[in-house]
Amino acid sequence: MIKSPIAKMGEGLCFCSELFLFGLFTSIVWFGSSRVLSNGQVGERVSGRGGEMRGDVVINEIVERIFSVFSFQIEELEPLDQGYQNKKWIAVTDQGEKLFIKSYSPVRYPPEKLRWVQIALKMQQQLYEEGVVCPKLYGNDQEYLLRTPSGFAFCLMEVCDGTVISPGQANWLQMYDLGRVTGYMHQILSRFPSGQLCWAPTRLHLLQKWRGEWERACSEERSLRVRFLLKRQKEIIESIDMQEFKKCPTGWAHQDLWMDNILFQGNLISGILDFDRLNYGYPDLDIARVLLSGAFSSSSGMNMEKVTAFVEGYRQYRELTTHQLARAFRLLWCQESPKWFTADIEDRSVNPQRFFEEVCWILEHWWDLEDVLKID
Repeated sequence: MIKSPIAKMGEGLCFCSELFLFGLFTSIVWFGSSRVLSNGQVGERVSGRGGEMRGDVVINEIVERIFSVFSFQIEELEPLDQGYQNKKWIAVTDQGEKLFIKSYSPVRYPPEKLRWVQIALKMQQQLYEEGVVCPKLYGNDQEYLLRTPSGFAFCLMEVCDGTVISPGQANWLQMYDLGRVTGYMHQILSRFPSGQLCWAPTRLHLLQKWRGEWERACSEERSLRVRFLLKRQKEIIESIDMQEFKKCPTGWAHQDLWMDNILFQGNLISGILDFDRLNYGYPDLDIARVLLSGAFSSSSGMNMEKVTAFVEGYRQYRELTTHQLARAFRLLWCQESPKWFTADIEDRSVNPQRFFEEVCWILEHWWDLEDVLKID
């Protein structure tokens, strides 16, 4: 059995209470977009919990920390316009090596949440060591959430070559390899000791969220389609057999497995990215989420050839039945419909609208998912 990264943090230490240790780190800030050359001349200003600081001070402190720990001389930092609130760069060393730096926003990642990130990064490194195609992390004494002397939180990892494929555009061979890699990742994660469920569906929560969006949609006179779908959402919520979800296998899972977090080289996966949300939950959610992202098109629906390809790859390592798959889609709907069935969904950006169409497909086929997704 793989030793739990939690255990590695100290025998006998209570896992839940560890979350509060990050309260000591109160000066984490996040960085503004900038291109940083080796002379460090930036001149932007960024806001953080410790107040406002010059961007070059923040970035230079990270660069200096990287040099002091790893002896990497950073020549250039190219900001990436990706992600939500967190800041990311591709770093180029004096040896021409490319590295990836990610800083953590204190708004999105307060101290207690950073503790989960620290655990997730340790697990990512163990997955890498077990042969899962994900970036290698650079750590200091097996700690991969790094901090500068002033408390700026960041991580450093290798850059994986590959390209991102748009949702719904993966071919049969790519979906097969995606299933194989996902199955292997779940197989390795299953060796870790059990944890506490990070989420479970409840009818009360679903109805409370629905009621707020329904009242808002009516008061703002949102479109007939939005109000119709919200009515359908309530009908499904009231009909769900919540006991069925207690039969879902639990385990450690990626929790954010969609096409934006997957790199391809040709027909093969070259990297699974962004393990920050990795937690103990339902691995079947990874399956349903990545299938919606990889095999669903809003114009043509679910491509069952791609679903079948994914399933064949996944079954190289893990069992997957029609009933399990249909239940996984219903479970995902319970998790995601409160996020995307909102009164203002038609005013939101491209990705939320894509997710909305995906969960609408589940709603449309709620009662015949076993027939639509027949893979046995």
